[in-house]
Amino acid sequence: MEVLHDSQIKAVFFHALNTQKQHLVLSTPDHMVKVWFSWGFDLYNNWFLFNRKLYGKSTKRYLLKGREWSARIQRLMVNEWTFALYKAIDLPKKWVPRKIEALLQHYFFGRFYQATQAVDVFVPVVPNEYQLFQQIGAPARYAPFTYGTLEYFLQNKIEDHVLSAQNILVGNSADPSNNHVEVFEQLARMDLSGRKVFVPLSYGGSANYRAFVIEKGVELLGDHFIPLSDFLKMEQYNAILDSCNVAIFNHVRQQAVGNIIVMGAWGAKIFINPKSTVYEFFQELGLTVFSTERLSATGLDSIEEETWRSNRRILFEVYGEAAVDRKTTRLLEIVTEEVIKKQQ
Repeated sequence: MEVLHDSQIKAVFFHALNTQKQHLVLSTPDHMVKVWFSWGFDLYNNWFLFNRKLYGKSTKRYLLKGREWSARIQRLMVNEWTFALYKAIDLPKKWVPRKIEALLQHYFFGRFYQATQAVDVFVPVVPNEYQLFQQIGAPARYAPFTYGTLEYFLQNKIEDHVLSAQNILVGNSADPSNNHVEVFEQLARMDLSGRKVFVPLSYGGSANYRAFVIEKGVELLGDHFIPLSDFLKMEQYNAILDSCNVAIFNHVRQQAVGNIIVMGAWGAKIFINPKSTVYEFFQELGLTVFSTERLSATGLDSIEEETWRSNRRILFEVYGEAAVDRKTTRLLEIVTEEVIKKQQ
């Protein structure tokens, strides 16, 4: 905390705005430029209006078991309309009961909301998350950045491809935002002969949710289902990825982008939830990706070699070393411009 009061510091960079860092943002002096690198979970999980849209029907049914009525009442009271009204006019003091006002204050104007209003520069993983961020009414400026490069991620496998592979990767963690069961339900209606369905579950989520996913995986997919419950050595995990010609990421929130671009560069057939900002962004780039909602109709055949090469070219244009260098340079230019503004 003491370092935040060093007058020589002009800008502070916050990577992932968890609860502790929200407090730090609010404790940072006004003359310092505050830069928030959003990792996804910090944006979606802290804002109820985003968080409630993250789950498919089967996953939501599991998560809300035993509290369906309270969740329904919560949705009626806490929504886009009440946020707009509460923010725009002076309703609470005159018309809203104290308990309801306290609830709305908690969901809409707590520490997370206050921190978003104090941030000067917002740095998302995909650019169109900035429009999502603006729905909160935050004034911060957008800046680009990418963690790592494709060359770094691929290492000595830069020329590899998975066009002749047969297996399937589902998700990247045991977090419920993967919406695993909705994918299993679709795969169960498809011909999985000769295929394994690998599901990483070694981190994220609760033990109960992991057990639920494993139970449903065995029930719906039988011997094809292979849960990855333990941490693997990099060589072991890469060998599994090398065996998958299909990768399915059913997240609504931005997540697993590193996994997606690596598998995409290797020529995997990538399925992404169409409600995701990642799906929207990749479509805008001209990448050939597929909707998880049309998994059964689209099929599990590999993409054509020409499609792979086109995807690979686009991914290197956006995530290659030269592109990442340009983004980093622009980020520093924007931060410098904001520092100068603060000093005027």
